[in-house]
Amino acid sequence: MEAYKFDITVQENGVIQIPEISGLANREVEVLIMVKPQDTSETAPLQTFDAFLKKWSGIIKNEVDFAHSTLTIHTPETFLSKVASG
Repeated sequence: MEAYKFDITVQENGVIQIPEISGLANREVEVLIMVKPQDTSETAPLQTFDAFLKKWSGIIKNEVDFAHSTLTIHTPETFLSKVASG
């Protein structure tokens, strides 16, 4: 099956105009419309884990202290030695 992808904008009168594909004249085609999000600039930027902890530390103090003290990154070797030592 041949497939073509076009990024276009629907005109104000609702018409969708795609570029000419002369090889498909008089052929039946299937049209799928995927609406893109309007504006991604309104999305808040991702924050670091430390920024998250700082933001919420006054509200959930005990949980944040626990999370910050237990969430560390280990290599497989240090993780296994930590588990083995209890």
